[in-house]
Amino acid sequence: MRYSPIWQKYAFLNGIVYFLLGIVTLIAPRLVFNTVIYLIVLYLLIQGLWQLLQAFKNRHAPVELRSNLTSGLILIVIATFLLLFSHPLISFLPFAAGLITLLLGIQQLVVSWELREVTRSRSWLIFSVLMIVVGLILLTNPFNSVMALLRVFGLVLIAFSIPQFFQQKG
Repeated sequence: MRYSPIWQKYAFLNGIVYFLLGIVTLIAPRLVFNTVIYLIVLYLLIQGLWQLLQAFKNRHAPVELRSNLTSGLILIVIATFLLLFSHPLISFLPFAAGLITLLLGIQQLVVSWELREVTRSRSWLIFSVLMIVVGLILLTNPFNSVMALLRVFGLVLIAFSIPQFFQQKG
C-alpha cells in the first residue's frame, strides 16, 4: 500500500508521539493520571467561566441568562468535584471490579468443587483460585491497580508506535 508523502510524515510524527506518551505513561503513570485530570478540570473551568461570561453579557435576555448561568455553574461544580474527588472515584472502579471478580471466583470455586468428581479436571479449581487472588489484589490496592493499568496502556501506545515508523515509503 502506498501512502502520500504527507501521510508518511504525519504517520512518523504520530509514531513519535505514541512512543513518547507510551514511555512517559510506562515510567510515570501517576504523573500522566494527574495531568489528564488537571487538563479536564481546566477545560471544564474555562467552559464554565465562558458560560458565566455569556450569562453576564446576555443578562437582559432572561432565557439565555438562566441557561448560561446554570450551565456555567454546573461546569464549575463538576470541575471542582473532579479535582477534589478524582482519586477516590478512579479507585472505586478497580474496587468494584475486585469485588465482582472475588464473588465470581468464589462461586466458580464452589461449582468446581462440587463437580470435581464429574469433570475430573483441576483446571477450573485453579482458575477459580486465581480469580479469587486477583479479586483480593484489586480490593486491597485499588489505586495501584489503576497505575498498573496505565502502565499497560503505555505499553500499548509503544506497540502502536512501532508500525508508524515503518510505513511503506512511496
